[in-house]
Formats: sequence, structure tokens, C-alpha cells
Amino acid sequence: IDVSVIHLIREPQAVAHAWLKQRFDPGRESSMSRYGVQRTMLFWAGRQLLAERLARRLPYLRIRYEDFASRPGQTLDEIAGFVPGWEGRMPAIGEDGGVNLGVLHSLSGNPDRFATGHTRIRLDQAWQDSGDRQKLDRARHLIGPVARRYGY
Repeated sequence: IDVSVIHLIREPQAVAHAWLKQRFDPGRESSMSRYGVQRTMLFWAGRQLLAERLARRLPYLRIRYEDFASRPGQTLDEIAGFVPGWEGRMPAIGEDGGVNLGVLHSLSGNPDRFATGHTRIRLDQAWQDSGDRQKLDRARHLIGPVARRYGY
């Protein structure tokens, strides 16, 4: 098995904000677990450090969520060039920044994984205007050195 790592990274405050939301998971037919800001920040930092270890051992490509959402076509081209045999196999990005999604078979993750059909790829910055902004910014100091490594 040839393994390559594509590491999708997102701003830690945005990740923590997402875990604060009440969301229904149709795969489990129940509400998703919610986690506090500090726990999420520490978990975020640990995952990034683990990804760095993988990068030392395997072919590795880091993609920032913000870059993907702003330039999805260019990002998918970059991924296709990284993974052998993926040239020409990426979905077409429409003029509106959308893509047609088929059924995805996944064990866990964001409930949006069940979305099919035309989906617009867009930058989600709702966390910046949330009532939790001060809490998110304070908790980010827990992981400052790790976040700065990735430009956050």
C-alpha cells in the first residue's frame, strides 16, 4: 500500500467554534457531541503535531482550509498533482465555486458529509462574529506556538 498524507488544517478558533454548536448527526440519528474550547484547542494542537510526524515518514501535502475555500480549483489541481494517478480525476469546480457531490461512505465526521448534489465551496468565518469570540481568542493562547507554525 502506498500511503500519502493530505493534511487539511483550519484556524483553531474556527474548529473550536464548530465543536460548540448543537448539530444533529443523521448517521447516528442523534446530536453530535460538543466539546469545550480549551479541550478542542489542545486536541487541535495535538493533531497538527501528529501530522508533522507523519510528514517526516510519508509523502505529505498540507492544505489550509482557507486557501481551499478561496481557490478550490487551484487547490484540487495541487492535490491531483501530488497523488499519483489523480490527474484529471478531480471534480469540476463551477463558476460559482460549486461542485457536484456524490454519496460519500464515511464512518464519522461533520454531518455535512451526507450532503449530495451541487454544493458551493465557500469560506466560513462565522466564528469571527460569534458571541464566543473572546473565549476563542483567549483559549488560542494555550496553543500559540503551534498555531503560529501554521500562520494562525
